Amino acid sequence: MKAISILLGHSSEIITFENYTDKNEIIYDCLEELEPFIESVVPKKNTEENIADCTDIEIDIIMQDVFDNIMVA
Repeated sequence: MKAISILLGHSSEIITFENYTDKNEIIYDCLEELEPFIESVVPKKNTEENIADCTDIEIDIIMQDVFDNIMVA
């Protein structure tokens, strides 16, 4: 891709990729490999466990902000 990008005078390979590739076909070709990953990172439903995880993260963020403000003062 880099050689083609240089020959076409593009400033980066991403410009060549965006203009001359079929992204839908690339995604379709990789779908079999992507589906297990997507299933593992996207929650299926809003369970109590997911809500508890989000609450823990929010508390951690709030506590970090408090700590940062104490350190600055």
